[in-house]
Amino acid sequence: MASSIFREKSLKRISSPEQLNDYIKVSQPSVWIALAAAAAFVVAVLIWSVAGTVPTRVEAVAVEDGGGLTCYLSTEDAADVAPGMTVELSTGEHGAVTAVDDLPLSVEEVSQSLTSDYARDSVVTSDWSIPVQIDVDGALEQGRLYQVYITTGSVSPISFLLSS
Repeated sequence: MASSIFREKSLKRISSPEQLNDYIKVSQPSVWIALAAAAAFVVAVLIWSVAGTVPTRVEAVAVEDGGGLTCYLSTEDAADVAPGMTVELSTGEHGAVTAVDDLPLSVEEVSQSLTSDYARDSVVTSDWSIPVQIDVDGALEQGRLYQVYITTGSVSPISFLLSS
């Protein structure tokens, strides 16, 4: 008897034409659903990266000084800020930048306008700071410190990938 490297059952199955019309089950529907969900997610991210925007913001601490807020920005941050830019406070109020001074103030000059060392240390971020005046829509507490976010522009997310 000649020995074969194939099993007899396998040889009968391959020579029989009765299973030629049957479908071969390659993958289950759950795999196709997961693949479609992943593809939809990738398409959504691509659309967002082209059509969406991410705001660029300057973060600072501001003090209420009797008519609005004043924050003291470093000269680098103040170069990006202009009157009319929108401001959001950590408390939820909104406002706008009304003025950006041209001349920076030293820490000693800022100390003269503030009542406490704590306030000075909270609002001053560098040796030379530029005062920025902010007008807020809601009522504010006198002398309280507020976290402010000044929106300086917006960037399309795809530009992060294309800039390198």
